[in-house]
Amino acid sequence: NYIVPILWLNETGTIGDEKANMFRSQVTGKINLLGLIEMILLSVGVVMFVAFMISYCACRSKTIK
Repeated sequence: NYIVPILWLNETGTIGDEKANMFRSQVTGKINLLGLIEMILLSVGVVMFVAFMISYCACRSKTIK
């Protein structure tokens, strides 16, 4: 059994420049914030990785001596 639409309405709308700019600024602001959060989390991960590698090498060199 298939459900086929009997009537298809192609609806469009217009928005003013002021509202379009407000919407665009709100959306791009959140996207830029997500990009910033991504870079912060990536940087924290890299710093943690380097710190753990240094501590691992330091502990390993102490046990070898």
